[in-house]
Amino acid sequence: FSPLFVHTRHQTKESRKGRIEKDDHVLLRLRSACYSQVCVSRWCRHLADVEQPAYSKKEIVEAGKTLSQKISEVNVKTLSAFQVAHNWRASYALPMNRVRHELRGKVLRNEGSGVTAARLKRMSSIRKKLAPGNRTLYQLQDIAGTRAILPDMASLDRVSKYFEDGDTLHSIVRLNDYIADPKPDGYRSKHIVLKFSGEGAEAVYSRQFVEIQLRTEKQHAWATAVEAVSLVRNEPMKSGEGSKDWLRFFNLMSAEIADRELQVTAKNAIRIEELKELDSTLGALKELQGYNQALKFTERVDARSGQFFLINFDLKSKAMSVSPYSMSKEGNAAYDAEERNVRGTNAVLVEVDRVHDLRATYPNYFLDVRKFVEECEVSLFGKKVFRFHEMDVSWVRNWKKPT
Repeated sequence: FSPLFVHTRHQTKESRKGRIEKDDHVLLRLRSACYSQVCVSRWCRHLADVEQPAYSKKEIVEAGKTLSQKISEVNVKTLSAFQVAHNWRASYALPMNRVRHELRGKVLRNEGSGVTAARLKRMSSIRKKLAPGNRTLYQLQDIAGTRAILPDMASLDRVSKYFEDGDTLHSIVRLNDYIADPKPDGYRSKHIVLKFSGEGAEAVYSRQFVEIQLRTEKQHAWATAVEAVSLVRNEPMKSGEGSKDWLRFFNLMSAEIADRELQVTAKNAIRIEELKELDSTLGALKELQGYNQALKFTERVDARSGQFFLINFDLKSKAMSVSPYSMSKEGNAAYDAEERNVRGTNAVLVEVDRVHDLRATYPNYFLDVRKFVEECEVSLFGKKVFRFHEMDVSWVRNWKKPT
């Protein structure tokens, strides 16, 4: 029984324009509440399993001010600020879970397909966002993020329209269409920021925001390839920093992928010629093709043991490990502990429905850039040429209960 994922609405003319009828909205909330209590998630089934916000708005703002600055010494004020910030981040677990499952329902509605995942933002990324000083920790809207990877633009537009029409339990705060208006680096996606609306015992989470990212598979391949190259080169390319040639290569490939998704048949000869020159200079395809084979997957994962996973990428050894957790608090405690070490690792805590969805939704941590390489080959050679069956896929066999 999946009342949140499969439901119908009898729409009036007003509801078709974006207004959900009052009775329908109440029914949707009732179904959502039933679903949440019955089967929404093993680790988020009871409120005792998740962290609750323990600090006031003033305390959260002050903690953010401390963490936005360069920390030269560790003192009581600094430790207190981190304690507040870690609690504030952990308290997003329940809103993130609820929003992801609402998103999943919209993805699967009307026999739709796609994959969803969610993550809590790394503390280093939170501090970087606070550094300019133009927003507070309390105001950040992407501490919790959930994404849907959809087959094509038609599927993406369908899911986006549900939210645009007001078909959500939460309040829409902001909608950014980076597909119609891409970022300067070539990033394309739709972002929707929701303010969580909780009732009863969940009302305490109503201060939290959750950001939704909607991407096609091709857009996701591009975005995660940027992150994979950033990981390997240890350059913040998402922020527009690092190798100018690599940044230009990705910018041009973004335009190539956009043309294919829009079914533009005419080739841009000037763009393709520049891509070929950059590939020759960087050895881009050769480097990307070697990423997956260079990765060392060091841990076995019991696919039945959790829905919350800590992915840890070692920048020096190119080794990646995955640790499963069945409870939100356990996962967040491990996340906090990992961020305190100074081993040169890059960790992220994510939530997915199946362990196999980890690679589909966060391929950058697996250095899996196969789909992006295929897009590059189509642009450079007019066809796919690299034989990916030769690549190491032993990580699939490792997903079994440890002995």
